[in-house]
Amino acid sequence: MEMQWPEVLEFCQQTTAEIALVLTSKFAKVAANRKPDGSLVTEADQWTDQQLRQRFSQRFPTHGLLTEETSHIFPGNEWCWVIDPIDGTTNF
Repeated sequence: MEMQWPEVLEFCQQTTAEIALVLTSKFAKVAANRKPDGSLVTEADQWTDQQLRQRFSQRFPTHGLLTEETSHIFPGNEWCWVIDPIDGTTNF
C-alpha cells in the first residue's frame, strides 16, 4: 500500500487531537510511579501509549510500532512509528 502523505497527516492530527482532549482533563491530576529503570510513568502515559498503539495498528497494520511503554525492540517493518506518549512526564 503506497502511503498518501495528506492521509497520514490527517490521521495523525485527528488522532492526537482526540487523545489531547482526554489528556488535558488529566493534567496535574495523576500520580507518577517509577518504572523498573527508575523513570516515571503515569496512568495517562500508559493510556495514551495503548490508544496510539491501537489506533496506529488498526489504520496501518503493516507498520511497526516502537513505544516507550512497551518493548524497546526496533521492528523490521518498512515503516515504523516511534512513540513517546507524554514527553516530560515530570511536568505533566
